[in-house]
Amino acid sequence: MIFTVILSDTDQMPETRTTLSFFLRPSFLSVIVLFCIIGCKNSREPEFLFRAAMIPNEDHTWTKAFVHLGEILEERSKGRIKVEVYPSEQLAKEMEAIRLIKTEVIDMTTTGSTLSNWTEIMVFCELPFCSRIVPK
Repeated sequence: MIFTVILSDTDQMPETRTTLSFFLRPSFLSVIVLFCIIGCKNSREPEFLFRAAMIPNEDHTWTKAFVHLGEILEERSKGRIKVEVYPSEQLAKEMEAIRLIKTEVIDMTTTGSTLSNWTEIMVFCELPFCSRIVPK
């Protein structure tokens, strides 16, 4: 379907017919190019990005373990998975980090004994002396 626009000018020809498709071609091509530029992903950008809010500083073993986990995941997934570690409570304190995980703002954290506030079964993890170790 071709739309026709009638342009009239008193000084020049009384009526000039120009098809709208002529005007749409450059704008159509620019829109296509714009969508291609916006739609193309950066190949270095990870497909999955996990944010880990760490309570201890960067020298603590928990933080080092998360950094190592991130290196392993990035290497084995060929850059598709990345773990960003934020030590020393940069993102949130312990209780706030757990709330942020529940609201899906951050993805991982370490915690001591505060999970029992939300889940009753976690009390058993806090009481290791209640389990009986049977000697062999």
